[in-house]
Amino acid sequence: SITWKASDRVSITAGQHNNFQGLEELTSSRFSSFLERSAFTDAFNFERRVGLSATFSEGAVTAQAGLFLDNLLDLDEGDDMWSFDGRLVYAPKIGDVQLHFGGSAHWRDNGNLPDRGITTRYRQRPLVHTTDVRFIATPGLAVERERSFGLEAAMIRGPLHAAAEAHWLSAETLAGGGRDFFGGYAELGWYLTGGTRGYRGAKLDRTRVRRSIQGG
Repeated sequence: SITWKASDRVSITAGQHNNFQGLEELTSSRFSSFLERSAFTDAFNFERRVGLSATFSEGAVTAQAGLFLDNLLDLDEGDDMWSFDGRLVYAPKIGDVQLHFGGSAHWRDNGNLPDRGITTRYRQRPLVHTTDVRFIATPGLAVERERSFGLEAAMIRGPLHAAAEAHWLSAETLAGGGRDFFGGYAELGWYLTGGTRGYRGAKLDRTRVRRSIQGG
């Protein structure tokens, strides 16, 4: 993807990138607390997609929105899938406490996929793919449209940090009616070495080493 910084407050991104799914998905796997992300991030098929989006940042407020197509590797399949995705974050810093409150909304049209017999599955397996066991698995569903909403919160104060998310997904199938799904997580961490978790750009960032081996 390519990002153009139009001003100090506005940036525009074109190409394959994340469509603002939520705090944990947007945080790099290099900076996460655990080896794998919460199960719903894969089960709900979060992935990078080709699109055009804009991000507005002013003080503690960040607003993001964009129009997206399919994943780059699937664009040549002839589907006309598209989605509108948005996220709003308020992240004030009060004294030495960094707070984060956010929400996201997503609407996706699967185009002609269900008409062509291509189904959608919501499923998740362990990060280490030495097993074919899936903790979560639905049968193939002829999903025409998806609507989903997410809430997120986090706090960093010195060596203490906490984060939690909840996400609701409603899938409308070709046969009529809907299927509703829910996922979430909560985590609490403490750095025994006195370090602190990083935060930047409305997402969690790298942890800075407080003291190197040579420094004690």
